[in-house]
Amino acid sequence: MNWVAEFLKDVPNGLLGNLTTAVKDAYFQSNVIVESQGLGTPERRNLIPWQRRAQVEHRVKSAALRFGEPVVVTTENTGYWNHVVLKVGRFRITQSTVASESASLHPAVYKQRYASEQTQLLLEFAKKDLQKSNEEEKYFYLVFLHHAAFNKDQPEFISIKFPQADLSCFHAGSVDLLAMFGNEKSSAATPVEEIVDETVPKLKPLNKVEGIGK
Repeated sequence: MNWVAEFLKDVPNGLLGNLTTAVKDAYFQSNVIVESQGLGTPERRNLIPWQRRAQVEHRVKSAALRFGEPVVVTTENTGYWNHVVLKVGRFRITQSTVASESASLHPAVYKQRYASEQTQLLLEFAKKDLQKSNEEEKYFYLVFLHHAAFNKDQPEFISIKFPQADLSCFHAGSVDLLAMFGNEKSSAATPVEEIVDETVPKLKPLNKVEGIGK
């Protein structure tokens, strides 16, 4: 199965370009927010991943909502974290950071559930079972992967991969979004349209204590 070709049939290039820019902007803005706190290296190292997740979720959701059809955007909750889900054509997509392009996914209940659905296990687009039924819409599950060192303000890679059912590795093939859209102009200097979303934690600015530092 050449899932990459099928994916590119279903998902518009314009949407992929917008999502790539959203992730790049999220990395840039995360560093700006954390650096503005005036914290030391250990604190920045701890806060950057947390802030990146919030920014990526928020900006990916905003970019997809602005794009509109054919993408369907939802926010799901597994009892701990909310996560944004994009549904386009035959595909369901969520985002995740990983330590490297070859690293396995960090386990999560929702990822395990999506990756072990019957649709995912069939791995053949020609199967009649994959047609949308009246009871339930069936999707292939893909993950939007990205990463950079904590002191970098741009991702080292942004790619889409097809996880195997146990999340320990991926099926062959990937969509390298930085290779496709890496030269597109970032909009990081422009504030993203504000969409109220509980997935975005905000850090309070540090205020100077009166009488100190004068």
